[in-house]
Amino acid sequence: MIKAVIFDMGGVLLRTVDPAPREALAQRYGVTLRQLFDIIFTSESSQQAERGEKSDADHWSWALDQLGVAPEDRADFIRQWWAGDRMDYELLEFINRLRPSVRTGLLSNAWLGTRANITKHWGSLEPYFDFIIFSAEAGMRKPAPEFFHWLLEKLGANPEEAIFVDDYGENIKAAQVLGLRTVKFCSAAQAKQEVLAMLNHTPHA
Repeated sequence: MIKAVIFDMGGVLLRTVDPAPREALAQRYGVTLRQLFDIIFTSESSQQAERGEKSDADHWSWALDQLGVAPEDRADFIRQWWAGDRMDYELLEFINRLRPSVRTGLLSNAWLGTRANITKHWGSLEPYFDFIIFSAEAGMRKPAPEFFHWLLEKLGANPEEAIFVDDYGENIKAAQVLGLRTVKFCSAAQAKQEVLAMLNHTPHA
């Protein structure tokens, strides 16, 4: 019996639909888009911010130092970095409709200011989920097993009673090792189809 469905946010709910703003930044500062992404999202500094060990501002300061962004250009750089991102409200509505048959959770590796920034730019995610946690708020990040177990406990589900949707292979593998059913996100339509198939083929009491 499936009791919970858990979603990632970045790359799943919040996706970069227009890469042009980030491509322009990469070109301006003489790096590839991959290098730019790594500095901002996968560097040790970013991981520290995702664990709540440093503030968003401190991470941005470090990242922009690496790129040589002038102080007067930094606010515009950050605005442009996010300019191509969009929230998938249709997917959020799909998640909301899964309730009350299952509980819904959001498990995201994200910096301390994420909850406030999401609410400011795209509206609160609270209405769509029974529980939302960003890694910096918990002091741990995926793929750490304790982060998955922490949310499962909040949702009242054992690993085998949960479906986990994420776009990142390392997180999918970690969830599988723990016993969760998984959906590797490639598109909203594909993810919805796979989640429904799992729910429909699972006996309910």
